[in-house]
Amino acid sequence: TVYTPLIETVVKLTGCNLYLELGVSEGLNINEVRRCGCRCIGVDNQDGRKHIEGYEFILKTTNEFFQDFKEKADVIFIDADHHFEQVKIDFINSLNCLSEHGIIFLHDTDPSRSEFLHEMACGDSYKIHNWIKQNCPDLNIITLPLTIAGLTMVNRDKDRRVLKFL
Repeated sequence: TVYTPLIETVVKLTGCNLYLELGVSEGLNINEVRRCGCRCIGVDNQDGRKHIEGYEFILKTTNEFFQDFKEKADVIFIDADHHFEQVKIDFINSLNCLSEHGIIFLHDTDPSRSEFLHEMACGDSYKIHNWIKQNCPDLNIITLPLTIAGLTMVNRDKDRRVLKFL
């Protein structure tokens, strides 16, 4: 995918120890990121992977996963349920387990055409951008118009170490 090289670059440049991906699907993105040498955990409620080895796969909903997850992740990619309310829950849960200098990526946050605004395409996950701006003033948020659906990067405002990569 077109956004994978960006995520890989951030994983490499930040010295990521733990990469967490919510919504693995067939594993195309995490398969590339795992080659960066960090520990990778993928979470999905369906096992659609093409039997890719080299990362921990957890077959659960994201809500079930976060009930037990107590670690700190350095880079998190949210690409699971694309309904705004669930994206918001996944974002809050991710923020709670994000390391001090961590980065969260959110997929499908800037649909370029109206046909991508319906449930079967990108859902209404794009609403998360404005929600974060309104409710999390201590976070930096950058939405990039990658592909037809966009990608958003979020980090803590006071984290100058990460800002040099943006």
